[in-house]
Amino acid sequence: MPSFTGFTYQEIKNHVIAYIGNSSSEFATFLDSLLVMAEHRYFKMHDWSFTYKTNLALLTNPDLSEYELKASTIGYFMASTDVESIRSDEDNVYLIKLDLQQLRRMSMNTNDEMENVPPLYWAVAGDNRIAFWPSKSKSTLLKIDGKITPAIDLSGSPAIPMRYQEAFIEYVKALALDRENDDRAQGKKIEALNLIRQDIQDDMRSLGDSENPRIKSIFEIYDMQARMHPNSSAAGGSAMIVETSHNLTGTVTVKTSDYYLGCNTLTAPVTLNIPSAADAGPGKKYIIKDEKGNASVNNITVVASGNTIDGSATYVLKVNYEAITLVCDGTNWFIA
Repeated sequence: MPSFTGFTYQEIKNHVIAYIGNSSSEFATFLDSLLVMAEHRYFKMHDWSFTYKTNLALLTNPDLSEYELKASTIGYFMASTDVESIRSDEDNVYLIKLDLQQLRRMSMNTNDEMENVPPLYWAVAGDNRIAFWPSKSKSTLLKIDGKITPAIDLSGSPAIPMRYQEAFIEYVKALALDRENDDRAQGKKIEALNLIRQDIQDDMRSLGDSENPRIKSIFEIYDMQARMHPNSSAAGGSAMIVETSHNLTGTVTVKTSDYYLGCNTLTAPVTLNIPSAADAGPGKKYIIKDEKGNASVNNITVVASGNTIDGSATYVLKVNYEAITLVCDGTNWFIA
């Protein structure tokens, strides 16, 4: 009986569609983008031990000088800048890394005799491409050590191992619920992030190193919980601390830790520059209020950093004592 190694992207997608109850083609297309974004965000939450791979096999071809580091060549997707070392399996000799210009200058002077020589040098040639010298070397089995990244081919499976997929799937469901404005979204986010936090703790315990700098990831998870559900408590913990500001004047650079923004419009307009949607993250909220009741004279302008607010680059509060709640989906901002 073949062993089960985890769910494919399509299986996860089908599960989320059934859970949400939206089988439209538009929602299915949205999920394709969401899966890619969610896996990249998942990888950024923690320096996962499973992302470090050793002895990934790459068989070179005498007719090729550049190779893409992807599932069909090494079994995973890897950014070329995340390659730590390359060695020849035949003689256990490590290839020397050069910059691409050096490699190409050397290739211009390569003679036919080098075709019987294994690769000796390598260079970064693109986002996930590496180049070798000699450019036409003999077929050689190389072993690559480095850090894998999320796949970009949704026909396969996530780079996340099966033991961590439960948390990832719950995270995808939470983001999908949020997009659908479903009342279950906030609770699902907390559930997903608690699962991810537990997985991070398990991952660090498996390393047996209490001083490992990855410990910061746990506090990042608590911060994400605070930003996404500021009035709740983390499981087993105390209430999350968020920042409340009053009497704001002039031009203000809003922080991701801010939540309530009370503006003083008595004598001059107020401008609030909110963080980019990518930095804020899905589910982040801001409450913005004209506390002095003079917004009709001195407007409050909210500026999105490279994103939109209900489709516009800015939103202006111009009604006395007006208040709005901004909600982020990870890509743009919306007025709830």
